[in-house]
Amino acid sequence: MTSPILPTSTTPTQTSFASDPTPSTERPDQFGKDTFLKLLVAQLKYQSPLQPTDPTTFLSQTAQFTVIEKLDQLAQLEQDRTATDQLIMGAALVGKNVTYELGGTTATAAVTGVRFESDGSPVLTLGDGQEAPLSAVRVVHPAT
Repeated sequence: MTSPILPTSTTPTQTSFASDPTPSTERPDQFGKDTFLKLLVAQLKYQSPLQPTDPTTFLSQTAQFTVIEKLDQLAQLEQDRTATDQLIMGAALVGKNVTYELGGTTATAAVTGVRFESDGSPVLTLGDGQEAPLSAVRVVHPAT
């Protein structure tokens, strides 16, 4: 007979706790909020009617779940804010000169436009015909 509390799947799940804007894969041995809920439901389902779960323990577990949920929301808000900051920074460079480094070569050019990748990262269009990601910019010069 299998234990009702053990997870039945070791397939990795997606999480949004990463600092990277793209979701990452959790290790199968880590617990997430889904696992926590499954354990809580199993605990309530299989508890002895003669010895029910202590109400303070139940409240503590519920509070822990609430904290996990709020941390998940906070991480998502931080990712959204970071993406918005990058959009603003990329757009603010249009019309300015930048010194950038690509493939070990450093050059200076005017920023003539900006486009955004599907992940939201800005790519600068430069007056010298090059494109450079925002992360390649080393110095921003005033417009001439």
